Amino acid sequence: MAGRTRRPTAKAAAAASSQNASSSTKRKSAPAPASASKKNNGGKKTSQSSGGASTPSNSQSVQNSAQMLKNLEARNKQLLAALQAQQDAEIRKRNAELLDKDDADENSSEGTQTPRIKKKKTNPAPLSEEERQLAAALGSFQTSDPEGSDDEEATPSEPLDDEPDGDDGEDVEGGEHGVVDLTTEEGNGTSTTSSTPSHGEKVTSASFTQISGRLAALSKAKTREYIATVNAFPTDKEQFCWSAIQDAAKASEPFQRTLEEAELDLVLKENLIDYAGYSIAGLRGDLKAKAKTIILGHYSLTAGQSSAEIKERVRWLLTKSNFMYGGLDIKNLTVNRQEPFKHPILVDIIRGQWFGKGKADVAAMNKMITLKLVMGELIALVVTVVENALKEWIEGSYHTVNFSEDTSAERYMHHLRSWRKMETQGPNWTRTLQSELFQIIVSNTNRQHLQAAQDDDDLDDLNFAELESAVVQN
Repeated sequence: MAGRTRRPTAKAAAAASSQNASSSTKRKSAPAPASASKKNNGGKKTSQSSGGASTPSNSQSVQNSAQMLKNLEARNKQLLAALQAQQDAEIRKRNAELLDKDDADENSSEGTQTPRIKKKKTNPAPLSEEERQLAAALGSFQTSDPEGSDDEEATPSEPLDDEPDGDDGEDVEGGEHGVVDLTTEEGNGTSTTSSTPSHGEKVTSASFTQISGRLAALSKAKTREYIATVNAFPTDKEQFCWSAIQDAAKASEPFQRTLEEAELDLVLKENLIDYAGYSIAGLRGDLKAKAKTIILGHYSLTAGQSSAEIKERVRWLLTKSNFMYGGLDIKNLTVNRQEPFKHPILVDIIRGQWFGKGKADVAAMNKMITLKLVMGELIALVVTVVENALKEWIEGSYHTVNFSEDTSAERYMHHLRSWRKMETQGPNWTRTLQSELFQIIVSNTNRQHLQAAQDDDDLDDLNFAELESAVVQN
């Protein structure tokens, strides 16, 4: 059977397969290149990268990342500062609008005779605890008062003729606990005879003759000036008001004659004193209403905060009078201790009260315009009313604290002593601060013309002899 190919046996095929497998295994286990690993002097294998040492490039990358992080942090600080400045500007604008609205309301009531109006009782929808506190703080809604009327207060802004007063002119501020009936007595101040109010009856413009009524109105404005620039909490109110009346009477000869008449007519004298005294409570009330409206924005006392957060913040603000310092950072609870009496809230309140659209405080405004500065007594008064408004939140929720002799006279004297200390130990700095406050206030109102220097003599370069000579020749 020559020519036929023999088929391999099964045994031979198995042997061949085993041989192939052995060859494959040997190829796979061939030694790695010498560059992959080598033994060091200690006999251990040390891996080597074909790329060589990597430290220079890695170090540069780390430095670049660190620099980028610093740049991002700096950029974030700039953005946060810009955002804070924008928020501060919005707060100031909103505060200015609120204060201007208060002034407009005052103007609408000044010098007018308002008939007695019965207030219609309404049943507003119940408010949540948070809404009730906020409404009470703003003083713009009627809220329930389960304690009754013991803490009820009169609405602040007094008309120039007939002004509601509290207990002898005390404890008057914003009317947050109810709608107060601000009625005025009939009378236009032009009667020819002086009426005599019965004991306890309110003195109104109808209580005076035409001339004595004009003196009474001027005396009220002068008393408001005294409260702002002499003493906000006089101990002898009658003598304080009588001094203001004597000062007001210097304006004209008829007023002087009326004053001499009042010194002999005890009823007229008492009426003038009572009428002027109403302005003490009126000015305090106006200031308190403004302060309690804008402290929420200036010190970030928002409704979204917990009671504990508000309590902590307010207590820190009241510590060492931190609330009155410039450079105040309410988030980190820090101030610039080198900037006392420089918090922006002081500017806002002074501008709104004495440089707004109202007419009741023109006398005090004119005094500041003449001196081109803000008086220290006035600054101490504003600091005191801001402190009083903050105390209403000292427990983390709103509770009324009256602005009166009992609650605030001692604190007013404390802040006035601090101001006197600054005048003694840093007279130049203090005087500069007074001038700067005036310039800032005027620049934020429509009275920028008051900043211009006034010439003592517009005719100092006129040759009067030449003028006279020209007339003689003609």
